[in-house]
Amino acid sequence: MKLDQLSAVRASRRSFLASTLAFPLLAQGGRPKIVSGVMAGDTTLGRGVIWSRTDKPSRMIVTWRTSEHGQRHRVAGPATTAQSDFTCKVPLSRLPAGQRILYDVQFESSTRELSEPVTGHFMTAPDK
Repeated sequence: MKLDQLSAVRASRRSFLASTLAFPLLAQGGRPKIVSGVMAGDTTLGRGVIWSRTDKPSRMIVTWRTSEHGQRHRVAGPATTAQSDFTCKVPLSRLPAGQRILYDVQFESSTRELSEPVTGHFMTAPDK
């Protein structure tokens, strides 16, 4: 390989590495996205857990209610990190027994940008 060809290869490799290494830093800004959907489970009498995953550091926000027009209850979860693979779970407590729980999940970035909401529902255990 000639010297000018070798220089071109090194320059293109350097450009590629610089852009590849900078990409995660650029991806941190902007609106979070929910990348793996939302799961609900571990339902017991008055309790349930919501899990989700986002694409960047942000805080999971769960809003729940017992009917379409019912009172909304907002629960802020912990912040996601790369160490948790941007996965988070939020335990819900003091839920009414034997009720359908409607929920919305969003992630909020450090700049207060919100992801698109994902909605779902689950049933709490009945009070026997």
